Amino acid sequence: MLIRVRLVTAADRVSVTSAKEPPDHGPPDPRRIRPWHGRRGSFTRLSDDGHAMTVSSQARLSDLEAIRALAITYCQALDDENVDLMKSVFWPDATEELGSLFVGKAWDFADAFVSMREHVRPTMHVVWNHLIRFDDDVDVASGWCSGGGYQFAHALPEPRTRLVIGRYTDEYRRREGEWRMSARRFQMTGTMTEPVAGVQA
Repeated sequence: MLIRVRLVTAADRVSVTSAKEPPDHGPPDPRRIRPWHGRRGSFTRLSDDGHAMTVSSQARLSDLEAIRALAITYCQALDDENVDLMKSVFWPDATEELGSLFVGKAWDFADAFVSMREHVRPTMHVVWNHLIRFDDDVDVASGWCSGGGYQFAHALPEPRTRLVIGRYTDEYRRREGEWRMSARRFQMTGTMTEPVAGVQA
């Protein structure tokens, strides 16, 4: 019987440990981590190839949802003619500007808006494309969203459905853990009316 024996040299050896271990680049470079404009619990980290990787905290996502809920609640308050619900969207010192319809304290509009709807019931208000930007102050934000109101203008000589569209520009403040609007401005961009078939004034 012939037995072949092969000697293993140092060149034949493979270090399994060194192959599996990631390269050691030392401690993180503090210059590669920067705060993300006051977004609490979030940061921007530069990757090895120089690209920015943004990480958002769960707390900031909750802030976004709370602010978006304000715009939706505003629509609901309009349609339901709910004064208390309307006031819950604004801080007592908040301002509101609605073109030629109203300019002043938001709570004053809340007290008066029901009487302004006498000739346009029922309605359905909606918002979309809501963009929110946070300030360096974590309790301050601003926002823009498109808005539309569908109205049944029954008081016209010929009743019509009417669509009013425009853009809201908002400012938000968080006080004692609660987000509300501190200012709101609506700029109308257009209207569209259509006759209502089979309905007489």
